[in-house]
Amino acid sequence: MESILIYSGSRSATLPVDTGYNLYVDAWKSLRRGIEDELKSFSAQIFARIDDFLQSSYRNWLRHHESIPKPTPYEGSQVNCQEIPTALLLAGVNTPDHSLIYNQLRSAVLGRNGYVAMVTAGSDTLSLRSLVSTIVSQFMGKSDYPADSSETNLFTCEHNTVEFSERDDAEPLQTDTTAFALSTRSTYLTLSEWYYNKMRIAEQRLLPDETTMKKSVTRFRRSISQPNDSNRPVGRQPRNSLFPRSNQASPKKTTRRFTVRPGAGRFAEESISSKGDSPPATKLPSCLKPGPLVVILPQVESVPSSVLEEFIELTSLYVSGQIGGRPLPMFLVLGLSTTPEVGFEARLSAPTLGRLKLERFTVPAPAVFLEAVLNTLIHFPGFHLTHSMCAYLMDSLFLCLDYSVRNFIRRVQFYMLEHYLNCAHPHLLLTPEKAHVYLSSLPSQSLANMVSLTYPSVAAFAIESGQPRSPLTPKLIRGKSPSLVDRLTEQLVVHWRVQYLVPPVLNWLLRLTSHISPLPLGKSFTDLYRLWLKDGLVNGEAFSLTISLLSGLSKEKLLQALDEAASYLDSSSCRAFQHLWPKDVLSVCHETLAELAAATRQWRDALHTAATEASTNIRRYPVCQDGSDPSSTSASPAVQAFTPNSFDGRRKMSMRGLRQHLQELAAASPGHGTSPCSRVSSAWDLKQSAFLGWLRNELGRLIPCSSSLPLHEVFYGPVGPHSTNKQSLCESNSVQSFSVSLRRRVNPPYQKCMHLALVDPGAYLQLPDLHLDASDCLISTLPDLCILYKLHLESTKMINLYDWLMAFASVIGENVDKHNPPSKHIQVRFFHGLAQLHHLGFIKSTRRKVDHVLRLTWGLTF
Repeated sequence: MESILIYSGSRSATLPVDTGYNLYVDAWKSLRRGIEDELKSFSAQIFARIDDFLQSSYRNWLRHHESIPKPTPYEGSQVNCQEIPTALLLAGVNTPDHSLIYNQLRSAVLGRNGYVAMVTAGSDTLSLRSLVSTIVSQFMGKSDYPADSSETNLFTCEHNTVEFSERDDAEPLQTDTTAFALSTRSTYLTLSEWYYNKMRIAEQRLLPDETTMKKSVTRFRRSISQPNDSNRPVGRQPRNSLFPRSNQASPKKTTRRFTVRPGAGRFAEESISSKGDSPPATKLPSCLKPGPLVVILPQVESVPSSVLEEFIELTSLYVSGQIGGRPLPMFLVLGLSTTPEVGFEARLSAPTLGRLKLERFTVPAPAVFLEAVLNTLIHFPGFHLTHSMCAYLMDSLFLCLDYSVRNFIRRVQFYMLEHYLNCAHPHLLLTPEKAHVYLSSLPSQSLANMVSLTYPSVAAFAIESGQPRSPLTPKLIRGKSPSLVDRLTEQLVVHWRVQYLVPPVLNWLLRLTSHISPLPLGKSFTDLYRLWLKDGLVNGEAFSLTISLLSGLSKEKLLQALDEAASYLDSSSCRAFQHLWPKDVLSVCHETLAELAAATRQWRDALHTAATEASTNIRRYPVCQDGSDPSSTSASPAVQAFTPNSFDGRRKMSMRGLRQHLQELAAASPGHGTSPCSRVSSAWDLKQSAFLGWLRNELGRLIPCSSSLPLHEVFYGPVGPHSTNKQSLCESNSVQSFSVSLRRRVNPPYQKCMHLALVDPGAYLQLPDLHLDASDCLISTLPDLCILYKLHLESTKMINLYDWLMAFASVIGENVDKHNPPSKHIQVRFFHGLAQLHHLGFIKSTRRKVDHVLRLTWGLTF
């Protein structure tokens, strides 16, 4: 960008201030805040259902967990099988926006004291052990680190034991994962102990009243990894399955993939036994029970089917408490980009699907999110995209390239920056009051240049005093001749009023045309807006076709459409982003919308009255030039020949015969060939025709075409460098090249750009030392990569490495021949450049000839 300068002088010197960039930063912050609020409010409706599903599943788990009786030391833990609550998120096409969707869901779960493990696309999911290890590591990462730092090393603690006790000061307990064997650190077994230790901490912080607490507390301490008899409570039976020992009998083998041990014991539960006889407790506000364990798989299709089945079966065993005797509140959120019947259900067996309690949720299409973003852009005052730029971003990039709303916003930001940097007077994009102050500070010569050179669209209006005024132009004070600054300010106010009126008026028109089919103007508000940007809406063929379809609409539907349009103008939905607009603009626009609503109701009442009139109140227009009544003309002999008696329906007639009969009857009519048939116009037809004419005039008055207004170059862009006249501004090669350069910078052809940069690096780096007289020239000052690339373009399909090295050394300037090989320094530079070309995909090694490489670039020339 030419307007951005790189300053490398003294630090004490004052840097040049780019006013256009500063104004852009302020405008973009406000616009970005509005877009984020719109997307948050829109996506909150989507994730509210998923969050409710997770919370209801967790509440059901809590009720089930509290209803399970505590096992005695001599009883085995009870097995209660249950399904895994699973939310199947149908996210549609795999776009770059999916990461934002799942991050928002992750934040919602973390905000409710839950734990989230998100298995991204780069995670190792080729085996069940690696998948479970990734999930457990992310779960246990939240205990010691903030929510965002889920990738930190989790297995570092200071102590080697876990102490279960009840103390007067409710000392928090700690879990040392290093005490587990290396093979069980990243397993569900460790996760179960870690989660229930969290619950013990929460329960122990229910402090009982110290004045009534008289019982002594039994304290014991034992090691997790190597328990012994000295620290085992009296009467406690040795555990048999949580940590198998060599002196225990191995469990009975079954045909199940994962062994279920119904006799699995627990850790010491004396410290968290039932507190039914304890006094009432007071819960500390800083202590919350741990929430659910949510596993998010954004791309469940990327997980192998065998690994996914084993993962679901293993998780179901721990969720039901069949392993370890303690159920875990684990829930699954599976992201699916294809249909469930193809991408999910067909990959799993029926027993595996039976372990899941599936509930489907659908994320709206990216086009729906784009509609929300465009709604904010259109309602925002100031900068707006031109029709060509808007069509390029939506049709050529969004719909055909990536389908990403995030990338669309970045491109709009880039276009906005370009517009502010290339605009000669970016202060005119401020409010009319600030713009008037800025114009008043300019000298007269600058104002003259602004009118005659910079903005040709305002030249005729500013010079000609007898030009009719627009209805949206503000009224001037009587007795005071308007100056040039006042006239320019008037046109700025007109743009502000038109930009505010465009969204409600277009939505009003959309409701008027909602009952016709097809819809020539489009189905959405953005379609109407793009047509308005193109030719002013009323000047296109689509609007003429819409008027014709409205004339054929039934009376009931037209009256219903008028009711809906008037109701919309009275609602609060047509008044958005009020804080961004000046008060004087708001007051005038609100009065205009109120007048439009009143006029709509008046037309509705008039059409309703015309529809209820008697059919006798009709008027026949004479069609004969002699003034005689066509109805009094006697029937011709031809007509008399075709009387109803000639065809009374009792004899059979083919379709062809009926067609000929009707054509002959029409040809024999008295008015055929001499005058058109008389047209009867009822009161409804007359009133409907008047309403459609008023509709066309009202749209042209309230929202005229943006390109027909003076100073439209200020508000709609980006436009190219400023030219001296209107003809050059619209049709010059410089403007066309500017538009092409913008599109290339937004969506560059990478292969072509890389080719041009390597062939002529001086044009890209803007260094005179690398300037080439012709693109096929070779000089020694070029980078090694450029020299090797240009040499390989001259070769055939197979490139001999020895010949390539000798040619490279000759270009560098070293004297080489058969008896004088290149120096080692030249060889190192050659092989380094060769590795870079291989990394870029320009060459490829081959097994046919060891000393040759295969050229992969074709169709590229100098």
